[in-house]
Amino acid sequence: MFFLQETASRLSLLVEMHAPFIFMPQTSRSYNVLLVDLGHLQVTNSFEKLSSRSSSGIPAVLDKMSVTLTSVKLSRSVVFGA
Repeated sequence: MFFLQETASRLSLLVEMHAPFIFMPQTSRSYNVLLVDLGHLQVTNSFEKLSSRSSSGIPAVLDKMSVTLTSVKLSRSVVFGA
């Protein structure tokens, strides 16, 4: 018998990007803003075979995913005009 789990594709990730800037005004009419620079975002994953098996004898595979933010900055500012 053919089991999908035996031939399932596994995709290894390594994604790196500059995370967004977020401007949050103090109020809807305020020029005062909180500026959040989320810095650098990195997403990676790895696979690990576990010792436990399904009833058909197929080993369980754990997909570990890691999300890392570095260089996060928080500041306040005043924004005039648009």
